[in-house]
This record gives sequence, C-alpha cells and structure tokens, in this order.
Amino acid sequence: MSGFRAVFATTFRRQWRDKGGLFMMMAFPIILVLVLGTALGSAMDAVPSFDPIPLAVVFWDEGEGRQRLEAMLRHERLRDLVALVPFDTMEEARTAFEDREVHAILHTDPDFSERFAQGDGSGLHLVLDKSGNLSVIVVRSLVQAFTYRATAVSTLFAEAAAQGRL
Repeated sequence: MSGFRAVFATTFRRQWRDKGGLFMMMAFPIILVLVLGTALGSAMDAVPSFDPIPLAVVFWDEGEGRQRLEAMLRHERLRDLVALVPFDTMEEARTAFEDREVHAILHTDPDFSERFAQGDGSGLHLVLDKSGNLSVIVVRSLVQAFTYRATAVSTLFAEAAAQGRL
C-alpha cells in the first residue's frame, strides 16, 4: 500500500507543478460534457415522429375477409403507421400511386372473403414501388402478417375438423 501512496504523491506533485496540464485535466472533461450534452441532448430526448404511410385500398369484396383486413389496418396500433385511402377503381388508385400520393395499393379480388374463409390469401394483391424504402417494407410486412395469420387459423380449423374436434 505504501507503493501506491508513493506513486500517487509523486504523480500529484508533478501534475501540481504543471499548471497548464492541471488546468486541461480539470477543464477538458467539463467542456466535453457541456459540448456533447448540448449537441446530443436534444437528439436523445426527441421522439421521432413519422407521417402515416398512405395506402390506397380498393375492396371489391364486402365479406368477412375484407372486414377483418380493414379492421386490422384500422386498428389503433396501426393508426399512426398506415393511413388508408379508399378508391373505387384500380385506375384511380394507380393514378394516385403514379403521382406518389400513396406509397402502395392493396386490392382484393371479388371472391376474397370466400378464399379467406378457406385459408387462402391469394385474393389479396399488393402493388408496391421498387424503391425498397421503409414504407414499402412496412406495408409488405403488414399484408404478409395478415395472410400468414389467416392461413394458420384456417389450417388449425381444418386439422381440428379432420380429427373430429369441431
């Protein structure tokens, strides 16, 4: 322990003699904290806000599958993420897509609900731009999640019916 004290005392005396070095040793950490705290403080506190992704929807089906899809897209957790923009025709939706008013087009076949009831998500179509930006990835993921969930539920019901549990 006396070796530690000797080293500490010698180092302290050397630093005390060098007033410029002592000043830098004391002031630099304070300056660094002030500069970096000011520069990065607002960036760390700010909550990023994103505009909802405009998604054109053209529903040609009024059945249960369409209602479930629309309910999922209008769910409160997705409200800040996706803004549905309904269109009556594909031509109107495609024009809005080409004018970049919407980022994607989601449309259903007229028999989408029948297919949905059988666990087939093939009546659901998505038109995306090829940019690969975040909004395209988010919309694709939402539609895939819906399709996978519908297929999984249908498969479970089919297996239960085959085993006589329903």
